[in-house]
Amino acid sequence: MEPAREQHEDIVFHAYTDLSHPAVSTVAGEDSVRSLNMLEDELAAQRAENENLEARNRLLEIEVVDLKNGLEAVEERARSELGMIGEDETFYLIID
Repeated sequence: MEPAREQHEDIVFHAYTDLSHPAVSTVAGEDSVRSLNMLEDELAAQRAENENLEARNRLLEIEVVDLKNGLEAVEERARSELGMIGEDETFYLIID
């Protein structure tokens, strides 16, 4: 046989025996497929939970903005329509 062909067959033989080794079959065998499927399921569940939490956070952000603006609007109406002032404010009446 030619030396290059012998070397090629030797490499193929070693590659085959390496893949049939128990340590390699654990990494590349059914266990790894099962692990991959379990990880994909966990990832999908986590993504779904993240989407739910992001939606909840958006609603909470809207509620906070509404509360902030709502309080400012109530305070402004109390000043303009009812003549109220805050505790730390001083009222000045300027007559033209």
